[in-house]
Amino acid sequence: MQTGRQPDGKQLAEIAALLEKEIIQPVVTQVFSLDEIVKAHETSETGHVRGKIGIHILSTG
Repeated sequence: MQTGRQPDGKQLAEIAALLEKEIIQPVVTQVFSLDEIVKAHETSETGHVRGKIGIHILSTG
């Protein structure tokens, strides 16, 4: 889904500053491992997720 909006570096910097100062906080509903990627996708497709779903990817190097 595209919104027709272009990335705005100034707005992203402002959001980053708010996050850094803990004025705003992201809402992460659940974090899945890479092995659970199908379950993560199924969860996102329910339409009942409040916040974001994260995927934890371990570094091998």
